[in-house]
Amino acid sequence: MDLYLELTEFLEKLKEYRMLLLDPESYKLPDAVTVIKEYPFLEKYLPVKSEEQLKVELKEQLREELVRKSGALKGIIIKLTGREYATGALTGKFEIWGEAFNTTAFSSDETALAFCIDAVNEAIGRLESDINEGVRDKQGKKIGESSERPIESPLQIFDAMQFHPRVIEVSESLFKTGNYSSAIFEAYKAVHNYVQDKTGLTLDGVNLMEKVFNENKPILQLNELLTKSDKDEQKGFKYLFMGSQMGIRNPPAHENVKPEEQNKALEYLGIASLLMRRIDGSKLVKLNI
Repeated sequence: MDLYLELTEFLEKLKEYRMLLLDPESYKLPDAVTVIKEYPFLEKYLPVKSEEQLKVELKEQLREELVRKSGALKGIIIKLTGREYATGALTGKFEIWGEAFNTTAFSSDETALAFCIDAVNEAIGRLESDINEGVRDKQGKKIGESSERPIESPLQIFDAMQFHPRVIEVSESLFKTGNYSSAIFEAYKAVHNYVQDKTGLTLDGVNLMEKVFNENKPILQLNELLTKSDKDEQKGFKYLFMGSQMGIRNPPAHENVKPEEQNKALEYLGIASLLMRRIDGSKLVKLNI
């Protein structure tokens, strides 16, 4: 598909989602035939659900579609614009593509969404200019660029992985000098410290994670906890956070990474980065001490 057209359609969907998110009362639902054609799953709801309920269903479906699309397109958008992170007065530095569709981010998702819309607008403009100047083709590939993906070294992959800033801060120099075990240890220590900093608790390791992410009385809430699926997600991540301290931060675990196992180290760092982003998007509730 033509990249220019893909970006244009993506932009329109982003704007539609923003309206459903910020001003649902002003959003005019398409006629039933159009709705069913584009979103077949809504057909079973039309006879019984109110317009308000339909908008809620449509917003969630649109959010899921945009998450998939952003996964496919954000790489070229970042390449064209350099827009990946932003800084908010209250939120500090955050990744716009991760926060824009994060339903647990509460206030920051609106700001991130605005940054994403600006980034896509800029990407469309830059792509149009590059196409007109013969720099890129309509698929966004630079003219003369090989269609074969080059073999990347682990050092290049580290940069391409776009890890969470806190992981990069403590692990980058260690990883790039071959100290993989230390890079992993520092990343998971940073996860631990981030949880302590955000909650103000002085508990350590597994005990800290078990208390903070408890699905019944959480201190850091990863979602709205309204449904069984919400509680299952909270519980599942509780065990991931606990396991990260018992099974990875624990020295014998990360010291098993041999000098030639760079990719294994990258996989460990990827998990740490995911946990960091979940902490970013979590809601701090009153301490149940």
